[in-house]
Amino acid sequence: MHYFYHEAFEAQAELKDILIAEDQACFEAEFVGRQLSEFAGIAPTSKEIRVPFCIVYDLAHDQITRGRIYFETGVLHQQSSCA
Repeated sequence: MHYFYHEAFEAQAELKDILIAEDQACFEAEFVGRQLSEFAGIAPTSKEIRVPFCIVYDLAHDQITRGRIYFETGVLHQQSSCA
């Protein structure tokens, strides 16, 4: 995650919602920032991007056992110079 937030991009997560259940948790946010280096074939621009994303965590014994990140790459492409 360090590479994503601090090398490929200069960005932060803006929290939208958190849902917590007994064995799962969900973190919904927007990835907000500027692209610093090439990422997924997209050349960097000075444009600000705002990309919705969600992380779903599996939980057991008060620990995260697995995490899945869902990131709207289509929105990233639309907001970049390649769109």
